[in-house]
Amino acid sequence: MPDSYPIQSSFAAGEITPKMYGAYDTAGYQNGLEFVLNGICDTRGPVFKRVGTKHIVDIDDVNDAVMFDFHVSNEESFTVTIVDGSIHIIANETSKQGPIEIVNHAFETGEVGWGLEPVGAATVEFENLFTIFDRALLTPGEEAGENATIFQIIDVTKPDSDYTLEIEGLFRGRVGATFDILIGTTGFESFDIVNVSIPEDRLFQKIDFTPGGAEQLTLTIRANDFSGATEDALISEIDRVSMRQDDTPAVTVILPGTEYKANELHQIQAVMEPNGLDMYVVHRNHTPRKITLTLPATWAINDVVFEERPAEWAGTNNPAAMTFFEGRSWWAGPNPRIWGSKSGLYEDITLGALAVTILFVAFNRRVRMKELKPELAV
Repeated sequence: MPDSYPIQSSFAAGEITPKMYGAYDTAGYQNGLEFVLNGICDTRGPVFKRVGTKHIVDIDDVNDAVMFDFHVSNEESFTVTIVDGSIHIIANETSKQGPIEIVNHAFETGEVGWGLEPVGAATVEFENLFTIFDRALLTPGEEAGENATIFQIIDVTKPDSDYTLEIEGLFRGRVGATFDILIGTTGFESFDIVNVSIPEDRLFQKIDFTPGGAEQLTLTIRANDFSGATEDALISEIDRVSMRQDDTPAVTVILPGTEYKANELHQIQAVMEPNGLDMYVVHRNHTPRKITLTLPATWAINDVVFEERPAEWAGTNNPAAMTFFEGRSWWAGPNPRIWGSKSGLYEDITLGALAVTILFVAFNRRVRMKELKPELAV
């Protein structure tokens, strides 16, 4: 087996500071990079492509928001988004867009679902690296007509809806050798719906279109020959291609009438009750509230009704933080005082009753409690 001498086999140090550029004899320099785009450096050496984000839902007329995880079980969770004047409950896997209508859109199974049309010296290859880098490689030739092309015939689920096509990769078109996206109704390389040339070295392209009633479309992705270019043919990489219809309403529940204002949002703390069906929301300017899910999908928000609510909890002196620990609920006011409920009765804070604890916390200066976190057993 021949010897291998890689230039660099580990990137565990990640991006290094410019102050280290001359420190070539250090481990950080030898395992580092100057710049990483859309990658995560693993401490074991490799660089992985970072996970992306997905547009979930529009919340109109909002400049700020805070979000909390309403975790029911390992199979079901929701996102509680609190904005100025309302609370939005967004279901897990909610999407403003419909499902992807392209087979093998991220090339996990190579060429399955795709037609290949390389001409002459052009090539189309599929690559899988470390089970996470799946991509198609399109290399055009340097003679006229030597295009590298893949295509797919797509059955359209909603022919009269608006659609969005998104393509990610590295597209190496040049003047005289464009990289083209075509969508048409009459088969391979038809373009009566979409005909777009992607600018050189682009990493992402989004195209909005309407099928115009067509129930079947052909998507063609073509790296054109480099016969008219001033340099050698370059490989274009395609990581994923998605096509979704764009008018699926987001599954969201809005709880109106909440009193939290924009300037209070980032002082809110929200904590799940161990039963997985209630979330307590606290802010020192507001009485504690509870968001309740009644399965399968009924939501409500109400003020917490305490048994013997402490008299101090009023005005701007309501609990600013809370948590659950050792079978009790624990509440901290903005002043240095912590209340513990009766064991197993989270809303019973009867002063002087058995198993109710009030802790007075001494500080060297005036502070406001902002958060409680359970750690070790008392």
